[in-house]
Amino acid sequence: MSLYLDMLNAIGDFDSTGTEKNAAAAYQLADKLKDKKSKTEVYRQHALMYMSFNDVPKAMPLFNKALELAIANNEKIMVGDIYNNISNAYGQVHNTKLSDEFMLKALKEYQMENSEADVAMVYANMGSNYSRRGEYTKAIDYLLKSLAIRERLHNDKGVGSVAFNITLPYKFLKRYDEAIKYNQLAIEKLTLVKNEGMLASAYAVKGSIFRSLKKYDEALLYINKALPLFEKYKNMAGIRNSYDNIGLLYSEKKDFNNALKYFLMSKQVSVNLNDPQGIVSADVNIVQSALDLGDLPKAGSTLNEAEPLAKKYAFKEDLAELLKLRHSYAIAMNDRAGAERSLQSYLALKDSLSNSDINKQISELQTRYETEKKDNQIALLNNEKHINLLQLKNQNLALAQKQSQLAQKDQYLQINQLEINNQRQANDQKAQSIKTLQKQSRIRELELSNRDLQLKQRNILITAFCVLLAAGAVLAYAYYNRYKVKQEARLQAAIHKQQEIETRSLFEGEQKERIRIARDLHDSIGQMLSVVKMNLSNAPQSESTGATLNLVDNTITEVRNISHNLIPEELNFGLFAALEDMCDKINSSNTTQVTINVPDELREHQFEKTNELSIYRIVQEVLSNMVKHARASHIEVEATPHGDGFNLMIKDNGKGFDTSQINKSKGLGWKNIAARVNMLDGKMEVRSELLTGTQIEIIIPKA
Repeated sequence: MSLYLDMLNAIGDFDSTGTEKNAAAAYQLADKLKDKKSKTEVYRQHALMYMSFNDVPKAMPLFNKALELAIANNEKIMVGDIYNNISNAYGQVHNTKLSDEFMLKALKEYQMENSEADVAMVYANMGSNYSRRGEYTKAIDYLLKSLAIRERLHNDKGVGSVAFNITLPYKFLKRYDEAIKYNQLAIEKLTLVKNEGMLASAYAVKGSIFRSLKKYDEALLYINKALPLFEKYKNMAGIRNSYDNIGLLYSEKKDFNNALKYFLMSKQVSVNLNDPQGIVSADVNIVQSALDLGDLPKAGSTLNEAEPLAKKYAFKEDLAELLKLRHSYAIAMNDRAGAERSLQSYLALKDSLSNSDINKQISELQTRYETEKKDNQIALLNNEKHINLLQLKNQNLALAQKQSQLAQKDQYLQINQLEINNQRQANDQKAQSIKTLQKQSRIRELELSNRDLQLKQRNILITAFCVLLAAGAVLAYAYYNRYKVKQEARLQAAIHKQQEIETRSLFEGEQKERIRIARDLHDSIGQMLSVVKMNLSNAPQSESTGATLNLVDNTITEVRNISHNLIPEELNFGLFAALEDMCDKINSSNTTQVTINVPDELREHQFEKTNELSIYRIVQEVLSNMVKHARASHIEVEATPHGDGFNLMIKDNGKGFDTSQINKSKGLGWKNIAARVNMLDGKMEVRSELLTGTQIEIIIPKA
C-alpha cells in the first residue's frame, strides 16, 4: 500500500496513464485491507493528477470523497491537506472566493495542530493565489512568511519551491534583480534536493526573465537547459511550451526560419498527444511565421487546416486569431473580397466572445451555489460527529474512574505485601543475632584482620592523595596554558588594532600629503612657471626663445597632470560630479558604456575632503578593473542614501570571476580598495558568477 502511495505521488504530475493504473490497484488493495486512511490518500493523489492536467471537473468528486473519509476518521492534518487542494482547484477555475475560503479552512486546521510545515505550505499557496490575481504586494508578503518558516525548519525542497513562486510576482512587477535573486535561490535548493522536475520550470522562468530583459541569447540558454529535463521526465506540456518559447525568441530576433522550425516541433508534440487545442495554438504561430517569411502557400495551407479544427472544438479565441491572420493573408494575396469576409467574421466572433464571458460568470455562480450547499451538508455531519465524540468522552471518563478504583485496590495489596516483608526482615535480624553470638570466638581473628585492612586503607589513602596532587598539578598546568593562550590572543588583537590604526594613519597621511603636494604644485610651481612663461614672452623672440617657451608649456602641462593625479580637480565641484566626469571619460572610448544614478538628496550631502578622495579612488580602481580585466561592455553605478552615509553599488556584464580568489590576489588593486573601505569603516560585498558579470556593493556608514 505504501509503495502504491509513493508511486502515485511520484508520477502524478506527468504520467496520467500510470497514475490511473496504480490508483485502480490501490483502491482494490485498500478495500481488501479495510484501510480507510490509505484510501483517503489514494483519492487525494488521484485528484491531484487531474489537477496537474487542468481537469478540475474530474478532480473535484475525488477530493470530496477524500474529504468525507478524512472527516469520518478524524484525520485533522489530512482534512487540512484536502481543504488546501480544493482551494487550489477553485483557483484553477478562477473562483477566488471559494479558493480563499477553503484556504483559510486549511490554515485553521494546521494551526490547531501546531503544524508549522503545513502552515508554511498554506502561506505559499495563498501567496501564489494572490500572485495569479495580480495582487503582488500580498503575494510577496505571504510567500516571504512561508520562506522564513521553511528556512527555519531547514526544508530545502520547500525553500526551493517557495523561492520559485516568489520569482513570479517580482517578474511581473519588472523588478528583475529581485526576480533573478529568488530564481537563483530556487535553482540552488532544487539542485541540492535533486528535484529536476521543478528545476526545469525554474530554468524556463529564468529564460522568460531574460527574454523580458531582451537578453535573447541568455534566455535561449536557460530554455535549452529546461528542455532536456522536460524530455527526461516526459513532461510533454513543458516540452511543448519550451518549443513555443524558443520559437517566440527566434521571432523576436527576426530569425523566422528557426522560429517556424520550433513551432512545427510544438505542433508535432500536440499531434502525438492528440491535443486539438495545442495543434490549433501551434498553427497560429506557424501561420504568423510563414507570413513573416513571405511563404504564402505554407500560410494558406495551415490556415485551411486550422480553421475547421478551431470551429469543430469551439476554440473561439484561437479562431479569432486565425481570422485576423486570414485577413493579413488575403491582403498579401491581393484578395480584397476574402480580406473583407475574414474581417467581418472576426468582428462577429469578437462580439460572441463577450457573450461567452457572461456565460462563464453564470457557470461560476452556479458552481458557487452547489459548493455552498455541500458545505452546509458537511457542517451538519460535523455537528453529528461532535455529539458522538462527546458521548465517547463520557464513556472514556467512566472507564477511567473504574481503572482508578482498581489502582487503589492494587495499592492496598502492595501495602500488605510490604508489611509481610518487614516481618520477614525482623525474623532475619533475630537469626543474624544468633549467628553473631556464635562468631564471637572469632572476634580476635577479625580484629587482626581489621588491623591489616586499616593498614591497606591507609596506603590507599596515601596513594589517592598522591593521585589528587598529580591531578591538581595537571589542572594548574592546563589553567596556565589557557591563561597564556588568552593573553596571546589579547596581544594579537592589540597588534591587529595597532596595525589597523597605523594603516588608517598611513592612508590619511598619504591623502593629506597628496593634497599638500598638489596644492604646492598648483599654487607655487605652477604660478612660478606662469611667470617664467610671461617673462619669456616679453623677451626678444628667437629660435631658442620659442623652443624654451614650448618647453615651459610642456612643463606647465606636466605639473597640471601630476597635480590632477594627486587630487583630481573635478573634486572641487563635488564627489558625484567628479564620478560623473570619470564615467564620461570611459564612455568617450566607445568600448564600455557606464551609467551613473545619484538621487538629488545625496548630491546635497557634504563630504569630508579626505573621504571624498578615498571614495573617488575606490570607484576609480573598481571601474579600471571592470574595463581592463572583466571586459565589460556595460557598467552601472548607483548610489543610495544610508543613514549618515550611503550605499554604492557597481555592477557589470563582464566575464565574472571566482570571488574566493580575492584574498589570494597578488596585485595591489583589491588590497587598496579593501584598505580604503576599512579606513572609512565601511563594508564591501562582492558577488560574481563566471560569464554573468560582477556586482560590488560598498556600504559607507559615515562620510
